[in-house]
Amino acid sequence: MYALLFPLLLGQCGPGGCSIVPDWPQWQPMVVDRTDRQPAVFDVEVVPQGGQVWFDQAPLPLSAGKGRIRTPPLEPGRRYRYRVTARWGDVEREWTLDFLPGQTVRVVLRRDVPAPATSGSNAGTSGSPAASASPPASRKASSPPPGDASQPEGQLPVVEQDGVQNFGIDRAGLGGSAERITLDGRAITRSDAARILHAGSLADDSGKLRLTVIGNDVDRKRVLEDLKGPLADIADECLVQDYPPDHWAVARAGFYTAGGPTIYVQALDGTVLHRQDDYADGAEGLRQAFERIRRPDPDYRPDKDRDLRRPADGLLSRLIDVLARPFRVVLSWAPAAGVVFVLILLVMKGRLVYLLGLLASLVPGSPPQAKTAGSSKRQPAKRWPTRQSAAKSRARR
Repeated sequence: MYALLFPLLLGQCGPGGCSIVPDWPQWQPMVVDRTDRQPAVFDVEVVPQGGQVWFDQAPLPLSAGKGRIRTPPLEPGRRYRYRVTARWGDVEREWTLDFLPGQTVRVVLRRDVPAPATSGSNAGTSGSPAASASPPASRKASSPPPGDASQPEGQLPVVEQDGVQNFGIDRAGLGGSAERITLDGRAITRSDAARILHAGSLADDSGKLRLTVIGNDVDRKRVLEDLKGPLADIADECLVQDYPPDHWAVARAGFYTAGGPTIYVQALDGTVLHRQDDYADGAEGLRQAFERIRRPDPDYRPDKDRDLRRPADGLLSRLIDVLARPFRVVLSWAPAAGVVFVLILLVMKGRLVYLLGLLASLVPGSPPQAKTAGSSKRQPAKRWPTRQSAAKSRARR
């Protein structure tokens, strides 16, 4: 899965990758700080006991009429909303709770009271007020709300104030329904995009190596400046990207991010061709490493290439391979040795001439001549001389 994902994540035009207009700003990775997100907690009590509670479609397990449920970490500064359903036998009520991230709210759901009582709200660091509740809608229950099979018990989906269930999208970054086209982080019009595409000025970086620089701003800036200066020829052959160590594109994809900086050179399929965790020798060291990538390795042995579909060779498998090698050689020459042995045996037994004559008799002869009119005359029968008796033979002698 990672071999297909790395080229997709690292294959977009970045610094040095797509040089369309020199005065346009270069793309920089966007870092979103999500450490300030806080969940909200609801302590729910049902009066009288024996009721069932659902937050939207997520059932709340109750023990002695009480239960606790926690939301996922929510983005601060926004209000969220849940639809709470409580059922006592044939009586079913619904409430709508508006709340803020970081709150711990105690909610009492009463069958005979129009609205739930909220108390004990802890606003946390945001200083937000307690959750507000709307009047319930009373109705006769027909069937309990369907539970979400994909949602673990005791966990809530994220439902925002407008009632939209959010599965992790930062809606503030959405540009609405209008189309938005960007190039190197700068918004362009559709006509500009069409003009650039027809002009053919976009660099085709699909066949380039991937050069990724991971580190703090100072370390990355030093490497990027060299790639624009003495290492410009290397930058032209690579798709260059730079990321801070905590960026999701590298921190969550298995890259080593503790270097000062860490520099990766990868093939199109994600294979790591070179990695260095410092820049102590500067541009000259990176050039030496890249020159080794350009020329073939004189020590390369194709027979040592590993097939990753097979388990790695261990000591036992290598020992078995060494012991079985003579047997494989013998088996490969066994058919030829068998033929030679049969020929020698026939020569020793005097049967070789007989065998050759037998094989020659199997060879078809020349086809018989067709009979013609001249040759169709009756030929006189040949008379074989009669066998003389043994007495006459002896008399002549």
